Amino acid sequence: MRKLICIILFFLGFSLNYTAFAREVIVLDDFDDISGWKKNMSEGNRLEIKSINIAQGKALEMDFDLGEKLGWVQIGKEIDIEIFPNTEFILEVAGNPNKNVLEFKLVDEDGTNFGKKIVLDFDTKKFQKINIPFEECRYLWGGKDKSFENLKEIWLALSHGPGQGKKGNLVIKNLSFRPLKNIIEIQTSQVGFHPTDKKQAVVRLKHYQGPDRYLDNIKFKIFGKEDKKIYYRADAARCDFKDWLGEYFILDFSDFNRQGEYVVEVFVTHGPADFLRTQSFPFKIEEDILNSTTTLPEYTFINHLRCGETCHLKDPVLGGYHDTLFDLGKRPWSSTHLLYGLSTYCQKGKCLSIDVNKNGIPQPQEELAWLTKFMIDIANDDGSVSWVGITHNFQPYMKEGEYYVYLAFLDPREDKLTRVKDKTKSILATCFNAVALTSASQALGKVNPQLSASALDRAIKNWVWASKQRLSTSHDLGAFIWASASLYKATGDEKYFEKARAFLPKLLKLQSLDYTDFENAACGDFYISSSQRNFNLQYKYAIHNIGINMGLMELEDVLKQKNDPLWFDAHYANAVFANSYLKNMASLTPYNQVAMGIEKEDGRYKIYYFAGEKAQAAAAHTHGLNCDHYALGLVALEWAKRTGQVEFEEFADEQMQWTLGKNPLGNCMISGVGERNLPVMSEFVGRGPILGGIPNGITSAKGIQPEWWGSGASSGEYWLPHNSYFLALMPRLEKKAKISGKVFLEGEPVEGVKVKIYDDESFSETVKTDKQGEFGPIELIPQKKYNLLMEKKNLKFKKAFYAISDQVKNVIVNLDSQAELELFVPEELVVGKEQIVSVKIENKAPTSQEITLRLYVKDAKSLGDLERVFKLSAGEQRTCDFNIVAKKTVPILIRAEIVGQPEIFDEAYRIAKEPRYNK
Repeated sequence: MRKLICIILFFLGFSLNYTAFAREVIVLDDFDDISGWKKNMSEGNRLEIKSINIAQGKALEMDFDLGEKLGWVQIGKEIDIEIFPNTEFILEVAGNPNKNVLEFKLVDEDGTNFGKKIVLDFDTKKFQKINIPFEECRYLWGGKDKSFENLKEIWLALSHGPGQGKKGNLVIKNLSFRPLKNIIEIQTSQVGFHPTDKKQAVVRLKHYQGPDRYLDNIKFKIFGKEDKKIYYRADAARCDFKDWLGEYFILDFSDFNRQGEYVVEVFVTHGPADFLRTQSFPFKIEEDILNSTTTLPEYTFINHLRCGETCHLKDPVLGGYHDTLFDLGKRPWSSTHLLYGLSTYCQKGKCLSIDVNKNGIPQPQEELAWLTKFMIDIANDDGSVSWVGITHNFQPYMKEGEYYVYLAFLDPREDKLTRVKDKTKSILATCFNAVALTSASQALGKVNPQLSASALDRAIKNWVWASKQRLSTSHDLGAFIWASASLYKATGDEKYFEKARAFLPKLLKLQSLDYTDFENAACGDFYISSSQRNFNLQYKYAIHNIGINMGLMELEDVLKQKNDPLWFDAHYANAVFANSYLKNMASLTPYNQVAMGIEKEDGRYKIYYFAGEKAQAAAAHTHGLNCDHYALGLVALEWAKRTGQVEFEEFADEQMQWTLGKNPLGNCMISGVGERNLPVMSEFVGRGPILGGIPNGITSAKGIQPEWWGSGASSGEYWLPHNSYFLALMPRLEKKAKISGKVFLEGEPVEGVKVKIYDDESFSETVKTDKQGEFGPIELIPQKKYNLLMEKKNLKFKKAFYAISDQVKNVIVNLDSQAELELFVPEELVVGKEQIVSVKIENKAPTSQEITLRLYVKDAKSLGDLERVFKLSAGEQRTCDFNIVAKKTVPILIRAEIVGQPEIFDEAYRIAKEPRYNK
């Protein structure tokens, strides 16, 4: 009978605005009789339960003592009901549980345990409600599989939390449940957007009940938070994404750029006035929105993890940072990345006046110097760097499991265990240290020349050791190339370039290129090695693989400057990674977050939204680590700066916004920032949340449905690499673009050329070239399309382009020898079939000129000469056809250029598969 009631209520519930709950509540136990409840506890703990009188009737009181060691007490009862995915349980509780943790556990017929942990931070006689949606309960243990069937038992356990095992009591007067209906939420940035950015929100509608026609008439409006004035209206776009629970809609307001603070509201035009109506959290549209909102929290958190001032004063190497709140070791494998982020912020960030610890030194400079000294000192005598760094020598004292429990409740100043310096040697950590110290040297150059010189010296020593090692994995090769290119740009010493160039072919052989092997044609990533043809290190992309992509782009820059024939091979690798991997991995969901795993199944590589099962060796398996979102965003932004492809800056924005609230949980993942932060691991042991901390991120036990564990390391643990790559990406996204150039006429610089830059709205700026023929730099707003016009008497040059954040664009124009290219490539290049690629050239110069046309093609076979020389009279057009044959099922990159015009015209990239979902 009870199951029948549940089913009736599920289909007959009504809807309210905002959260839209069905309010029919079914009482499971009012505790008038507690005889059905049984108790048990861990050894050494005490639990007494009794029925007590309260004003409203009776209640159950749990009087407990959790002792000093990790222990638990619990009560349980058989309750036979059917649970729907949208069921919510409600507990009404009072008492003084002393900041310990309530573990709400559901057990089904085969012993599968699902549950949720809640910190009980109250001391009151007044009863309060705790709402526990079933969808927030995760698999814990037991059962034949990880699926939950019919509920058989409910257990309420108390375990150590911030109260650290103190005595307490919990009074429970009611346990009930209800089916929820039409849970609708607008998920978007809880911080804000730059005025010209792409701006989107996702509407997620769970458990929908109502006429389908209502879903075809959802609209949205944007109104001011304070004045309530409506500034924007548009239709919501329904998308057919079905992999996660719910109906999804995209709200696009990219063309709304009025600065201010706003709220988005969605509503239906046909149906009850309040049906599905809901509002977003407020957000701002303004310049420097990320910098002004997040810089202080970030440096507050980083300063909080400092080591060697009030703790661990006898460490073998003083200084540095604890890796997490719970790992008090100092790990070079994460500290190198933090140093890169700190040095990037000091070079790119704007808010340099903050002073967290009030000592008169700007915090960004102080933290940079603090960590630079440590990373110089932590290296071994031969220049190598270990992966582990400073660690506890716990073995003489306790078992490893007890050691981690010990740290979880420990203030760093109370840590008395012996600490040792690990002297093993890691190629990857050593190369990353060279990159980070080179970057730090540049950032410190003016403020601390002596430390800057020491950092560069140590980076060179790091590189020398790494250059003598056998490099076989893609991540080692990539990190070494990144270190080499960075040192070459910093010093100009050719040995760094030559060594990187020598290793380039070996790395390129490891790139996955056959798109038919991959779901969604997401090829382009790099196999671990020639013998390990898999991608099982993707779950920690920032820690292992970012050197591949950053190194390839840095090396491509140098190869292009040297007119080296290998530059096109490097460019091809970068283009495939960007256009096949990044785009296709981020095309699967309405959130545009990049998927985090690729694993082979039945002979083909399958995409996982979060890391797959083969990443279980890591604590963060089934995961999408926030640092990886930032790191891949950084790679995309760097690519956008080099190519002018604005969609890759939009990709970078989307990875940032994923962590700021545009995600299926609607959670801002920077503690103390935004409107809603979900609980983090440190809260369960009384050490948080900490302002500016960034936890690991959203998980999915089955790789499909997003969830938040919170109390465990997998989702809720703060970890330094997240802050590292946030600081590396954020200031770059805040920097405006700049354009400058030089104009020639008859091979000589020409003064007085009128240069006009304008957009399609109101911006227009006109300057003239100086005696050297130069103009600029002119500052431009990113993600905006501009026109560049140059005129001198009857000579004219015009070009349209997008400005990219942190881009410094340099244009070289020969006014008397201008030609335009248009490249025509078949929509799909069929393997083994002869196809024609056409290039149309128009001579824009006032006189005839000799044209050298060059075509670059990879990966296809040319059936003729790819370089042609001919004359075109003024205004004449010509079309050149090139016959090519696609050799195999790999992406093909085609570029055309007119030799003598420094800017390569364009590229055509073709792949024979379309993503299975794209907004």
